[in-house]
Amino acid sequence: MLASVSEQLKPYLARAVEVSGVIAPRHDMVLGNVRRIAGSERTPTALRSFCLPFEDLLTVNSCTTVKQKGRIARDSIAPIWIWLSQSLLPLETKSYYRAFKAAIAVADHAKGKSHAADFWPIAGAAMRAALASESGRRTARQILKSELVVADAQEATLLLCVAPAVVKIRELLVPPVPVLTRELLNALRVIGDDLALCEPGAAHYVAVIAMNQLARPWDALQLPLSNLAGDIIFNDIQMVAGAARGARHPDFDVDALLDNITRFTWYYGGIVENSDRLRTSKLVHLVSRERAALAETVNGYMRHAPSILAEALRRPDSERVERALRTVRLVMGCKPFEIALGASVSEAEDVMCRMLLSHNEHLFERNAWNGGQARIATSVKLTSALFGADHGEFLRRRGGAAFDAHVP
Repeated sequence: MLASVSEQLKPYLARAVEVSGVIAPRHDMVLGNVRRIAGSERTPTALRSFCLPFEDLLTVNSCTTVKQKGRIARDSIAPIWIWLSQSLLPLETKSYYRAFKAAIAVADHAKGKSHAADFWPIAGAAMRAALASESGRRTARQILKSELVVADAQEATLLLCVAPAVVKIRELLVPPVPVLTRELLNALRVIGDDLALCEPGAAHYVAVIAMNQLARPWDALQLPLSNLAGDIIFNDIQMVAGAARGARHPDFDVDALLDNITRFTWYYGGIVENSDRLRTSKLVHLVSRERAALAETVNGYMRHAPSILAEALRRPDSERVERALRTVRLVMGCKPFEIALGASVSEAEDVMCRMLLSHNEHLFERNAWNGGQARIATSVKLTSALFGADHGEFLRRRGGAAFDAHVP
């Protein structure tokens, strides 16, 4: 239905859908589709603005059974909001929602931000009081349905209670910040020192919030009390490296595997190159250990690569050819990371190049045009992947000319 609306009206329709609140918070994917169709930016909503103090902690990875400090599952937002709006502060939440909606309806974004800022300490105080005792946690658990959501709510509470400091950090660091300068570092230290006096538990989150605004998140590890940020970075590295190691040979998703390898080497290079400025030698050690394990995995792929190509050249059925194409893409995709990983990528590439060049020449020596068009098509695909599209096109034209010359 939205696709039929005139281009001029689409942004307004998307904004109306969001602000109306008719779609439940957990259906953000639906709203994302609306925004993509309409081509509009994210519209402020009462719920989204409520989440701003802890927005940098949100993660879509909610499939864990253990609470990770410094991470709040997006799936926890809806039950926390329901708990707040239906049990803790029904009147105050409704008043905030109406005031915020009225401000956004007339495009008064500054007023909407002001309403959110006024609501943060009220919500934070109510949530803190509700979670202060074991009986209160027990009651909250009955409503939130999960100890993990209760833990997420407690972490969100802490940041709601220090929301002005969070706002200062985000005003100071407009992402992506390319370099954490001495001036920025000192300003963040002042914020951290102030929090350490009034809310000691929140001081650890200065580095966590900062790293999400930085182009190089590891730069935040120069800050005092950055152990929590270091743990989060290492958990992310571990997740990426684990996903890469967990790819199953030979039916792996080459795009996902290369993406994980790329992300890992980005983290690894940044941390190792800046290890003298970071406050944690433990992280460097852990990342180096992950690098060794990932290099072993990649070397395993490289050892198998030539035989996979050879099998596709001998018996070019669709499954073997597809497997060979994935393998060639993996080898070529790993080339920029060969030094960082310490993997034998060049050796595998060299063997495969010589094998394919020899195979291509023998194709024509064996009168490939006589029933061998499928083999030529396979060689064209593999040549394009290994040597580039120009080489593949040359081979295709050469094969076509040879075939035409020998057709009766």
